[in-house]
Amino acid sequence: MDIMLNLGCGPKPIPNWLNTDGDLSYIKNANIRNSVTELDVTKTFPQQSGSVAFIYSEHMIEHLTTIEARNMLEECHRVLHKDGVLRLSTPNLSNLVKLHEHSIIGDEFISLVSKKCGIKNDWSTVLNAMFYNWGHKYLYTTSELMALCQSVGFSVTPVLYHQSAYKELQNLEARGDAAISAFESIILECTKL
Repeated sequence: MDIMLNLGCGPKPIPNWLNTDGDLSYIKNANIRNSVTELDVTKTFPQQSGSVAFIYSEHMIEHLTTIEARNMLEECHRVLHKDGVLRLSTPNLSNLVKLHEHSIIGDEFISLVSKKCGIKNDWSTVLNAMFYNWGHKYLYTTSELMALCQSVGFSVTPVLYHQSAYKELQNLEARGDAAISAFESIILECTKL
């Protein structure tokens, strides 16, 4: 059976996937924590080359430096078999810098983040939170992240929230409201050629 690898799952493991995270200490539920394997994505993965069918990583790559992100993507490429797919999501810098334009969905996002974080309900406070809260190290534009993935050998396709040509990669995003998540996130499917 092909391996399906979930990188940075936190407290939301996916059934029938090998769920991993670099820091298990913040997963408070012991049953969930015990179902997650510790994996530092900045180092060599323990999986054999070509042994993985699918990799999923939701809002994790922004916690890495650009050098660490490239190393992680190279490891993803190594462990995927030919035509294997990495589904990757991360905050969308292009949309976040437009928060000052006060679109309906942008204002809903500002309200959601300000309530969640207990911060001032304005675009500049929320934008700064997206850069500096939660251990974020680098936020990408779609074109920048696509270029990075292509540079390590992937064919890259932008996809929509919960949608994929692969049933294994459908409906995986766990970030809540679809419209807000679509505004907030870049979602790419990267195929090993």
